[in-house]
Amino acid sequence: MNYFFKNIIFLFIWAYILIKIFLFDIERDLMNNFGLANHWILNYRFLIIIIFFSLMWYLLGHVKFWKNFALLIFFPFILIFWILPKIFLWKIPKIMNAKKSWLLMYVYLNIIINSIFSLRSNMLTLGSLLLAIVFINKSNNLVLLITSILIFSLTIIFHLINRFKLAFSPIRMFRINLQLLVMNNNKNPEFIENTITSYNKTVEAEKGNVDKIEQKKVDTIQTLLLTYKFYDFISKRLSEFKNIRLYMGISLLKVLYTFVLIVFILSLINYTLFLINFNNFTTIETVKYFDFLYYSFHSMLLNSVNNIQPLSMLAKLLNMIGPFLGIIITIFLIALYMSAKSERYRENIDDVIKSSTYYVGELEKSLRQTFNKDVMEAIITLKLAKYSFYRMLTDSKFFKDINELNDSQTSNSNMPSVSEKTSSVNEISKDNNGDLNQK
Repeated sequence: MNYFFKNIIFLFIWAYILIKIFLFDIERDLMNNFGLANHWILNYRFLIIIIFFSLMWYLLGHVKFWKNFALLIFFPFILIFWILPKIFLWKIPKIMNAKKSWLLMYVYLNIIINSIFSLRSNMLTLGSLLLAIVFINKSNNLVLLITSILIFSLTIIFHLINRFKLAFSPIRMFRINLQLLVMNNNKNPEFIENTITSYNKTVEAEKGNVDKIEQKKVDTIQTLLLTYKFYDFISKRLSEFKNIRLYMGISLLKVLYTFVLIVFILSLINYTLFLINFNNFTTIETVKYFDFLYYSFHSMLLNSVNNIQPLSMLAKLLNMIGPFLGIIITIFLIALYMSAKSERYRENIDDVIKSSTYYVGELEKSLRQTFNKDVMEAIITLKLAKYSFYRMLTDSKFFKDINELNDSQTSNSNMPSVSEKTSSVNEISKDNNGDLNQK
């Protein structure tokens, strides 16, 4: 709990520093709101900060103080490269796994993968937006302000283009589905071939080195099993994505994000236009950025506000663009709905399921041809090798749920179910361990 509160305090300190450097003077603005803009205490801010850190030094002692001070200095790097990845890549999927929210986990993994694939463009867009925001807060230079408007406008245009690509090709919403669809069209199990080839090369290069060959064998089996379980899950569960409610629920979240982003950027454009020339708008009282956020929000909803009115031709044009963008978002939502109801979307999902089923068969065939083992025998191999991955295959709620699906499919046949095979793994492995101990 102390670690959590410490991170919160460090986060607020760094937020204060960044806002003060790049945006505005927090203390002076707060004092100004209470009519104390020229209060004497503002002249002693630096001294107060020094006294505060000296007091912390005295209370914590040398070791704790300098340790926490070092953590504070490097906190942005710790946040970006450790805390956030741990939350988004481990804790959240772990919670979903505990609650058996498989479809939600699949959607979440697609969001993560989409973010990774679009990392360069997202970082470029975010960096450009932050730079433009710094320009309008710290500079009165006309060229920089016009550049900021250009950056904001291009961001809206490229975002809307990507959204309409998504609307008319709904399979793009899920990066994994799109990749599987491409693989279905190619029918080329390159990953499986590369894995087996790597194993065969090790066998050829390490002749006589039994331990290394055995290690490579177990590693290869583990890789193939993990891939097998993933494709098996896709082939069993992805049919639920044909449900239009699920697709529209995800689409509504994307539409909401688009609306919020456009309102935010449109407010920045209006505010920058006001900074370039105050006569572009008629204002009843002193206005700040929030007033233009309020103005832009109502502009997109075909409403008007009393304290801000467009006066110049450019300001009036922006006021017309707001409702037009609102109509575009509505069209985007309708296009998503029509795409979800189309046969093309269902056919794409069916193709992805076929692709997953095909790769499940290829992986089973690779295990038999290369190692002369079926899936359960391969799991036993991991058990005997004491790989922790074995427990994930047999104990995880994720894979138990898949086994339940397999059991329901084999309940009407004379073949043993997956759960029956899994329950026999420990007995077989115990017998094999006993034989090894006797030898």
